Amino acid sequence: MLAELLLVGVGHGFDQASDVCRDLTRLVRSFRPQIVCVEVPPPRPFLELAKEHRDSLSGPAGPGHVTPSSRSVPDSLSRQGAEHLARGEYVEAVSCLRRALMADPQHADALAQMALALGLCRGSALEHVIVPLQDELGYRVVPIGGTRASHFDARAKAREALAASAGLRSSWETYSAFCNVIWGRLLPRYQSLEGMNSETSHALHEAAHEAIPALFGDDALDLCWAEQNRLACESIRTVVQENPGARVLVVYGCEHLYALLAWAAELANAHLVPLEDVEAQR
Repeated sequence: MLAELLLVGVGHGFDQASDVCRDLTRLVRSFRPQIVCVEVPPPRPFLELAKEHRDSLSGPAGPGHVTPSSRSVPDSLSRQGAEHLARGEYVEAVSCLRRALMADPQHADALAQMALALGLCRGSALEHVIVPLQDELGYRVVPIGGTRASHFDARAKAREALAASAGLRSSWETYSAFCNVIWGRLLPRYQSLEGMNSETSHALHEAAHEAIPALFGDDALDLCWAEQNRLACESIRTVVQENPGARVLVVYGCEHLYALLAWAAELANAHLVPLEDVEAQR
């Protein structure tokens, strides 16, 4: 039985805007997913977030945060997650929590709350829409992500090479000017969920990211973009394979959607639901 797969893009930092939250809430209620895969955006910067949230794993959290109880998440697991976060290992922190929680089904749904407590998703769609609707609609939340600590290491090395080469610096200046034009077109579209998920936005995002390997030979300066997308797709594939026939909603960074949509169109065990079909039912 084919899963029903709906992919929705949101912009980091824009997904807490009232209009975007309203539209996403309506979309989730209309689609009524059984599983929601949601990107946990990379914390920026890592060290400040790690310092701020490390103690919250075992004590009271600040306003707007969720602290996992000792009943829902083992203390040793909390420490492991905090240690990964302190080293800037964003996905490793979530992966560590997920493996342990999924080993005990009683704790599986605590992962979203743990991600909040880690400070990985403040101001995100997960905090403002997905978690608040979970009790109402009864779906399971599966945080996913494609960013690895190794991607930041690769970018650091690429930036060193950039600084050492006048030719590369000139290419980067050209690319930066190109991106200024691209983002001048994109930012007005980030004010609505429809704009973020338009064909024009997908095309502009693709142009911005595909230009880097064309100019520099690889995408290390772009945090290994192609591998990020591949890892995200693998996570979604696993969810779909393990839940045949389920309605699966994926809420992910809209910059990635052009790549995820192209991949999902070839997925054998899922029917890709057009976003406009769901919006037409509202």
